[in-house]
Amino acid sequence: PSLVFSGDFSFESGERAFSSYVKLDPFVRPTALFAASDLMALGFMRRAFLNGCSIPEEISVVGFDDISIASITHPQLTTVRHPFIEMGEEAMKHLLRKLNGGNPVDHDRELKNTLIVRETTLKV
Repeated sequence: PSLVFSGDFSFESGERAFSSYVKLDPFVRPTALFAASDLMALGFMRRAFLNGCSIPEEISVVGFDDISIASITHPQLTTVRHPFIEMGEEAMKHLLRKLNGGNPVDHDRELKNTLIVRETTLKV
């Protein structure tokens, strides 16, 4: 629990997470961070940069969402991409089935996220 930093998916909560991170004993500080959103990861990265913490050399950072700015930051953010188009297609199929009197969930289609490896992570 001491290694989980709460946030609200915002840039500012990522900055607050970095403040919590640096308060940890250096011997127990994690070497990688997974943020629940790219904005949180970018907030963490900004605060790290301002405090002289090197990414990915001191800590690897991974976000979630693959927002457009993730690929143009420096370093470029490693992130997880959702299959948004497929998610929308499946949602529409379920809605149309329901509107036409059918069962909206007559099958499950597994949609997979994709890890997009960029520059904020080191190879193990």
